[in-house]
Amino acid sequence: MAARIRSGNPGNGGTSGILSAPAQGGSATSMSNAIVPYQAPQSNGGNDRNYNGGFNSGYNRGNRNFNNGYNGGYNNGNRYRRGWSGREHEHDDRVDKIYGLLSEQAEEREERKREAARLVSLEEEKKRLQAEEEKRVEAKREREQQEIRLGQIVRTNVQAVCEFALGRKVDLPGEGESEINKLRKEIDELKSKCAENSKQANLEVLRKEKEALQKVQDQGSEEEKLQREIDELRARCGQQQGQCSLDKDRMVALQLQVDELNGLRKALVDKCSELASLKKENTQIRGEFKELKD
Repeated sequence: MAARIRSGNPGNGGTSGILSAPAQGGSATSMSNAIVPYQAPQSNGGNDRNYNGGFNSGYNRGNRNFNNGYNGGYNNGNRYRRGWSGREHEHDDRVDKIYGLLSEQAEEREERKREAARLVSLEEEKKRLQAEEEKRVEAKREREQQEIRLGQIVRTNVQAVCEFALGRKVDLPGEGESEINKLRKEIDELKSKCAENSKQANLEVLRKEKEALQKVQDQGSEEEKLQREIDELRARCGQQQGQCSLDKDRMVALQLQVDELNGLRKALVDKCSELASLKKENTQIRGEFKELKD
């Protein structure tokens, strides 16, 4: 309202927008230049008619006809729309924040699920490697027992061949005095010690791993630890495979020894049969010689 008053009445052709003070002393020529605020007219005369006809007509026609482009009229509601737009913007910001928080929580839940799945897969891989290691240990134990049985069979066969060839009882070196058996016993003792130490170490490692899994399950670092443990198990498996290859070489050497002893036994049997035939021929010759002598 005050802005329209300052801008002047377009209907009356005013340009200054400020009403001048009335003349003092009744003289039309002595006009004062003092500026006073606008006061509404008290009468319904011609000024009121001009105010209603000019000023209000311009006010009601809208902000395009009044003051040449004024856009802040009450009839258009621009100020009300600006205030409502601010509240809508604040509401949208709040909704965006809530949506962002919910999205972050959903992503965290999905990340925890993926982490749990990775941990489960790593645990399964670890159990599988441990089962393979136990199978290799069992196979190695069976091979060692087979080696012991083969050694006993070879010893028994050699003793029988020697007794048959020499015609008397032969005492072969005892199992405790044999160098191979001594080495085998030492190897068995070392293996048993290593197995006990490895079992204790495995139990301790598993206990520590369980505690570590419980502590850092939500931190995402368990995957690297399990990967390192899998690498260590693979390295151990490689070492054990090397040991198994050594055991295979020993088995091959023992088999070669068995083959050599079998050949020796066959040769001794042939010699014994030849000796028996010679004894028989000698007996016949002696009988014939006695008959000739008589």
